[in-house]
Amino acid sequence: MKTQLLKQLIVISFLLPVLSLAVYAQTNKVVSIPGDAAYSATYVYQGTRNTYPYYKHPTQAYYLYVDQYLGSWTEWMIGDLVSNPDASDVKYYQYPLSSNPGDPTWYKTSDNSVISISITDEVSGTAPTVSTLEASLVTTTSGTMGGNIISDGGASVTERGLVYSSTDNTPQKGETGVTTVLKGTGTGTFSEVVGSLTPGVTYYYQAYGSNTYGTAYGG
Repeated sequence: MKTQLLKQLIVISFLLPVLSLAVYAQTNKVVSIPGDAAYSATYVYQGTRNTYPYYKHPTQAYYLYVDQYLGSWTEWMIGDLVSNPDASDVKYYQYPLSSNPGDPTWYKTSDNSVISISITDEVSGTAPTVSTLEASLVTTTSGTMGGNIISDGGASVTERGLVYSSTDNTPQKGETGVTTVLKGTGTGTFSEVVGSLTPGVTYYYQAYGSNTYGTAYGG
């Protein structure tokens, strides 16, 4: 009886959903670049990075994000998502830095010429409504995490899944030390048996869902 009780206490201590978090959502950004249809699109909110929100092109691996360009200037950039990027990673950059990427002047990295990029908030619809389900079927090294996309926010849910971490008690997709488990599309419940966990360690997790209006995390 003592052995069974101890196992239950360990279970409670090492695999916990993030119950106190609010639903995080951010408006997508409509990016219009003269003469560049490939990079012009509605970039979808992904979460936060370097304390700023960041956004992804809906079909390509292009990002709108903040980092230190050449390790010296902190700026908004459009291009590949890397830390301390250089000219080979960045297609366009903004100077000076602003809390809103649509405010200051943008430059074309290839020749440092000024370019009139328009970046505005997407105005209709909302991110999905998401909840995180309690862990179940937990052992010392595994457990079932789950979530529910309660509503799609007015647009099809194109990605949903789970994020978890033992070092970040507010895990979001793309953050350091956070593992993402993709679980398809659409509304409704979903779950994943996550293995190879460390006994006695507390893991924090959230469900999330994305549509064309943004990404939301469920507490």
